[in-house]
Amino acid sequence: SGTSPLVVAPVVDPGVWSSNGDGTLNVKLVLPNASGTVSLPNSVQYQAGQFASVNVEKWSSTMCGVGCYTYSSEVNGTSTSANGDYAVSLPQGRWRLTFNPPYGTSTFAKVSREVVVSQDKSVCLLADSGAQFTTCPGAKITPGNLDVVLATPNFSGTVRNPDNSVSKWTSVQFSYWDTRAGYWQWANLFTNTDNSGKFGVNLTEERTYKVEFQPAFSAVGVSATSKFVRVCNAG
Repeated sequence: SGTSPLVVAPVVDPGVWSSNGDGTLNVKLVLPNASGTVSLPNSVQYQAGQFASVNVEKWSSTMCGVGCYTYSSEVNGTSTSANGDYAVSLPQGRWRLTFNPPYGTSTFAKVSREVVVSQDKSVCLLADSGAQFTTCPGAKITPGNLDVVLATPNFSGTVRNPDNSVSKWTSVQFSYWDTRAGYWQWANLFTNTDNSGKFGVNLTEERTYKVEFQPAFSAVGVSATSKFVRVCNAG
């Protein structure tokens, strides 16, 4: 409540930024160690104004009771360029990159890649998602070569309101029962219905999913509902 001016004193990391001595800072951007192109399936091209997004999560052995990926303040997500290119800089550790289709589309589905970053910032794919590594367990992936192709949905449909009109921009979230933890776990599957009420995801693991349909904030007179779906053969 006083009138004294606030003093901003960032923790100066000489590898990222340095002080000019006059109250201003020099900030140095870093080169990406994970980059490539996110392509649409079946050689479909991005339309004008369409971008894929990339979510970044870090593995934590202390979360979810048995360990899981969670948000990390170390790295922000990003979006692709108009032609699908993306780039991020990942610190040492185990990470999951989730590549999401352009918002408002229902004919493409997200895919994920798990990677391990060693102390020298080398990146390699984690083939066994149940393993724990602190160094790269396989061949390194050089920047510009972590390319992915979005999936074609194998579970899709249309969400409708009680009056049979389509439910636009409804969120569709997936969770699964974790027998070890004893509760429903986030399945890293989320999408929205498009302008026609349609949605699509790609289910790749043999398990029972709980699917929750949450109406858009602007929806009036409707409430959320949930259904269960069983995947008997992966993919």
